[in-house]
Amino acid sequence: MFTRKGKGQGASTLLGGGLVALAVASSTQAALVTLSGIITNNTLSTQTYEFSQKVMVTEDIANVGAFGSLSFVVTDFNRNGAQITSSAGELYSGWINGARAKSLLPLTGGSGFDLSAPARSLARYDTTFASSAAPEALAGSLRSGDEIEVRLKFTLSAGDQAAYTGTFNLVAISAVPGPGAACMALLAPWFGLHRRRRAENAN
Repeated sequence: MFTRKGKGQGASTLLGGGLVALAVASSTQAALVTLSGIITNNTLSTQTYEFSQKVMVTEDIANVGAFGSLSFVVTDFNRNGAQITSSAGELYSGWINGARAKSLLPLTGGSGFDLSAPARSLARYDTTFASSAAPEALAGSLRSGDEIEVRLKFTLSAGDQAAYTGTFNLVAISAVPGPGAACMALLAPWFGLHRRRRAENAN
């Protein structure tokens, strides 16, 4: 179950829709929501656009960690350059049950995000946070029926086009053993050797 929402004036969506997947690896639970599309600002002024994609989790995921990605391509259509901008904390955000769990704002100029393309050209930006091998720990766990979401919010210059993709991945992080468990793990070989010697002496 998923929904895709977008809003903004003067929008002409040439290619829209989102790709949503829920995957379970052999030993690690995971959930993924992806939002992607292409938007054209067909007005005479800069416009702000907001897009979101949601997916419902179908199984419990304990000790949740996150990683994700963000990509933009801005293309000049009216021969005067093109620009995507965003203010602090709004460019990319990942949500769990309506609560913000992650924000991503690459600072590319000044105090916010700024991706500019020269006249009759395009510009691209790609970034990620954390990774599948080293996810960023989040508080709590997910339950079946919980909802995860990715949101994008940005401005686009008049008469130009932006292609966007944002992913929000949630995975189960293996619990870190406590001091007692770690101590027992270190002593396990000693206990095994001790039992073996006792058995040999008994024989």
